[in-house]
Amino acid sequence: MRTFTLLAVLTMALVIPATGATAPGDKVKGGPCADITVWDPDQAGPPVYTTRPVGTATVYALLTTAKASCNGTPYTITVYDASGTNVLNSQTFTGDGTTSSFSYSFSPSGAPSQVCIAASSNKDGKVLDAAPDTSCYVMGLDISPGGSGLN
Repeated sequence: MRTFTLLAVLTMALVIPATGATAPGDKVKGGPCADITVWDPDQAGPPVYTTRPVGTATVYALLTTAKASCNGTPYTITVYDASGTNVLNSQTFTGDGTTSSFSYSFSPSGAPSQVCIAASSNKDGKVLDAAPDTSCYVMGLDISPGGSGLN
């Protein structure tokens, strides 16, 4: 019995600090329809910049909302150069109250070795949510970073 009690106490000692050390939540200034995450097209990780499967360097991303998109709300995906200062491409999708995912692809001219991606949901000129929360996410050509989506 002592072995089980000791094991339970040790297990709790390991779990409690890990639980208390989690990162703060996503900084959303709107409801669930404004809460965005940007994924690769399979929702298996962050967006990708790859030459597969077609041989052309292409950014692939899927912007999703936690609930159905906000009606009339713009959701924008922007791809920058690696420095995050020069816009290479931007696409805005308009929420319709039903759709909860928006597909994006872009093939940058000259196939740079790195690009940077960011997304946002907006209302009346104010950012409701950004993915990532600050700056943009740098992607290397044909480098698979793993991990989860950006939010």
